[in-house]
Amino acid sequence: MRLTSSKGQNDLRRFIKHSIIVLFTLALASLIFGKERNASIAHLPVMPDAFTSDALAQSSLERAIKRLAESSGGIVGVSAIHIESGRRVSVNGDLRFPMASVYKLPIATAPSRSPRTTSL
Repeated sequence: MRLTSSKGQNDLRRFIKHSIIVLFTLALASLIFGKERNASIAHLPVMPDAFTSDALAQSSLERAIKRLAESSGGIVGVSAIHIESGRRVSVNGDLRFPMASVYKLPIATAPSRSPRTTSL
């Protein structure tokens, strides 16, 4: 399917933006709830590859975010840090963006939730 109209391009951009937000939310959730998963298996013997699987999952998530970011046509920055463990998932996390505060996220996504209205 080829999108040539500006409406089609806007729909594609909206889809990509929404996908990045979903991936960021999943990354944050996996970092937050990953500790609970580790706590529930704390009684099991520690395997040498235990941390390797977490690292592989992290790098896989970063690659997925990078693929979406590259297809967005702009510069995307995503960073999530699990406070207790210090694990971090980041794509362009060291760059500064005009809208970087977390409290602005619902405001930024409001137009994608109701594309037919122009008011927030």
